[in-house]
Amino acid sequence: MKETKFKQTDIGLIPEDWDIKEIGNFTEIVTGATPSTQIQRFWYQGTIRWMSSGEVNLKYVREVIGRITEDGYRNASTHLLPPHCVLIGLAGQGKTRGTAAYNLISLCTNQSIGSILPNDSYCSLFLYHYMDAKYNDLRLLSAGDGGRGGLNKKLLSEYKVPLPPTIEEQERIANALSQVDDLLAALDEQIEKKQLVKQGAMQQLLTGKTRLQGFRGEWKTVKLGEIGNTFNGLSGKSAVDFGTGNAKYVTFLNVLNNPIIDTSILENVNINLGEKQNAVHKGDLFFNTSSETPEEVGICAVILEEIKNLYLNSFCFGFRLFDENVDGKYLAFYFRSKTGRDLMTTLAQGATRYNLSKSAFDKSEITIPSTLAEQQAIANILSTMDDEIQALQEERDKYALVKQGMMQQLLTGKIRLK
Repeated sequence: MKETKFKQTDIGLIPEDWDIKEIGNFTEIVTGATPSTQIQRFWYQGTIRWMSSGEVNLKYVREVIGRITEDGYRNASTHLLPPHCVLIGLAGQGKTRGTAAYNLISLCTNQSIGSILPNDSYCSLFLYHYMDAKYNDLRLLSAGDGGRGGLNKKLLSEYKVPLPPTIEEQERIANALSQVDDLLAALDEQIEKKQLVKQGAMQQLLTGKTRLQGFRGEWKTVKLGEIGNTFNGLSGKSAVDFGTGNAKYVTFLNVLNNPIIDTSILENVNINLGEKQNAVHKGDLFFNTSSETPEEVGICAVILEEIKNLYLNSFCFGFRLFDENVDGKYLAFYFRSKTGRDLMTTLAQGATRYNLSKSAFDKSEITIPSTLAEQQAIANILSTMDDEIQALQEERDKYALVKQGMMQQLLTGKIRLK
């Protein structure tokens, strides 16, 4: 096997037979435009696909929402792009700016997308993968330093990329990375399907519309204040108390992200000798107390392990069951279901920021299975569904890491595909 020799360039080490080229030296870059939204004939019953900048997050663009008419196209300085362009978000909130996408259909774009046109001199799919790998670099390039408020045609045109000497080698690299993308897309589809199945199961099982085999009888309505007590999270702490210390605490994000608390990501907090704080115990439920929208108030989680010297963050309150005929895991799923979320939303009070009143919480009524056994059976089914979704997510994360490694090796020529 012939050894690859490398050379030092402006963008790092690359094989000696690779070139460094500015994008504008081997292809053309165009931007789009938006027909006036005040003129109905530019949009009504349009048939020409028109892509907004947020849709670059689709990555492989197989369809878009927008449509413009022939009249709208003629009256705007947008371009009808062929398939296989590399699309770059020039501006936009969140992660849009600097995001690369690849269109598989002909379309127009708005002014906040830069489109790198395909031609016979290079493999556009290779360039897509390279630009996708350079997301953080593109973000820094357009961070606003020196008066630059975003990406533009000039910046993209002058952007330097490494190119293997033959289109065939570029295609081999691109196809290898695209195969991993296909696998990731298939896993995303499986995860989405299982999440939809779980949502449907929650709606049926947690409302009694569907009963599990072997369970009969009427459900009971209970007031929350009659089955448990609320308690506060940490108090009197400053920034120096967190990050190190002799105790652990459940973070705000842990409550928001997990119906069952992930005990592998607890964080440290310092609890002074003799200090009185409400310790957390197995079976406790946690609710976030406030948010900027009422729909995000009262997200619930439960802890199913007994851990010594464990406390709750100050932005949540705890709920400890004293009724032995109520299952905490069941309630965690209940409060994350549509029925539970609707209840929490009605309890949210405020104008610009919404808060959950513990007294109003205590007075609230919920309807649950009369027997502990039925509650546990429902919770176990939903927990199994969560485990299946988590397993798929972990598999997806594994392949995402594999792709990152492949990009580092293939797009720099450290591994050659002959």
